[in-house]
Amino acid sequence: MRKLILLTGLIFICTQQSVGAFNKPLPPAVDEVSPISEEIIDSLVSEEFQNVFTKFDENLATKLTQTNLKNTWHTILNLLGNHISNIDTTQQNIDDIQISIVTEKFELGELKLVISYNEALEVIGLNMNYSIYPISSEQFNETVVKIGSTDMKLEGILTIPNGVQSPPVVLLVHGEGPLDKNETIYVNTPFKDIAHGLANYGIATLRYDKRTFAYPLMMAQYGENLTLREEVLDDVYDAIKFLEEYPEINSDEIFVLGHSLGAMLTPAIAAENSQVVGIISMAGSLRPLYEISYNHHKFVQRDIFANPNMFSYYRINFIKDKMAQIETDINILRQDLSNVPNERMLLGLPAGYQKSIKEYQGLNFIDDIDIPILVLHGVADYQIPFGDFELYQQVLANKDNVTFRIYPNLNHLFMFSTHNYNAQEYQIKNKVADEVINDIANWILN
Repeated sequence: MRKLILLTGLIFICTQQSVGAFNKPLPPAVDEVSPISEEIIDSLVSEEFQNVFTKFDENLATKLTQTNLKNTWHTILNLLGNHISNIDTTQQNIDDIQISIVTEKFELGELKLVISYNEALEVIGLNMNYSIYPISSEQFNETVVKIGSTDMKLEGILTIPNGVQSPPVVLLVHGEGPLDKNETIYVNTPFKDIAHGLANYGIATLRYDKRTFAYPLMMAQYGENLTLREEVLDDVYDAIKFLEEYPEINSDEIFVLGHSLGAMLTPAIAAENSQVVGIISMAGSLRPLYEISYNHHKFVQRDIFANPNMFSYYRINFIKDKMAQIETDINILRQDLSNVPNERMLLGLPAGYQKSIKEYQGLNFIDDIDIPILVLHGVADYQIPFGDFELYQQVLANKDNVTFRIYPNLNHLFMFSTHNYNAQEYQIKNKVADEVINDIANWILN
């Protein structure tokens, strides 16, 4: 879900003012900013986070705490290994904002930091975006590829098993939020686990960075007009076209595996792309995402009201007011949204985005799909209720080309659960369970 991945591999803190709205004196000189950027890099490498924090302006300091900065840096180190050296440093001006773009080399990849300064030479924005080098082994080879034909080309990794001629291929489609090609969530990399696991069965995969990960500034310009089309579906279309033309895989055997939000979109993806011969839903739902969000809010309300002595009078009244607004929002979302302005916020998201959630929900497409479907669900998944798996079973009961698998001890990432039923278990290094990868591989090959 979106709230769990705000600091996963990417920090993006923007100023409260529009970049184009400034009208002040000239920006600080480049030679004033470069030493500050170098000092920030040195402080991060030496883990002197207080030195970095003191350079933030007041607004950024309230949004990005030292703890969050430290946790995100440690996540990057877990992914990229030890820091090696600087690759490149450039500067550019946008009105009165000076931006320093620094690229650093690590053992397993590269890190790009975009640091924005105001006139007082305070840091007002910090963005970290990493790229992981491909891996090769006795079982497979990995190649860096580019997806798309627009000004927002996406980096991907094509994993091809060794010794297999024209293998089937699985396109991996991410969950919510600005996720990298490995779908990194804290210290875990589900898509990397799946890609390498399937390669051992002779199955190729393609995974790529989401647009919101690779181009956060450009995507932010969509504002309230951003939809699932721009965030996900256009890039899935381009990725499928890429696979159709790639000579080393079997273009007649293109499967799509979606996780979380990606799983919810697999029916729409199959309906739009006739080249897809099978879809795999991991922790998905046929309901629109806002219904799941509403359920989460109701669970929180239930737990608080069941234990009123644990919360203050003001806290309980605050929750009551919030729930009243949530009830208003969900009632609007369940109606025709055509006359609702895109900029109106509904359950924390612009109505323009929620309209696309409603349009591309699985229930609108699932009856028209006649290709094989594999539905996977972890019973310890606290984000997607088990009732959503049961809804798949009810809706697809009359189809004979659907396979269902449940895993009693696996969580939303299909890793063994600590049964804490919160995001803390995602911070423990783990891997996608072998039985899940085995089930996916056998389903594809059979």
